[in-house]
Amino acid sequence: MSSFSCPATLDLLDEWLKQPSQLWLTWFESLPAPFGMSLTSAGLYYWHQSNLF
Repeated sequence: MSSFSCPATLDLLDEWLKQPSQLWLTWFESLPAPFGMSLTSAGLYYWHQSNLF
């Protein structure tokens, strides 16, 4: 969950705070987000499957 919420928080803060244009910051925001979304989705799927039985 933190691999999704950390980049999402950085993206949210980027909307209000003026940051210098740095390439590493944009990569840091966008790289772990899809990985975190897939892990969160898989976790929710398996959690739902365990509650069915």
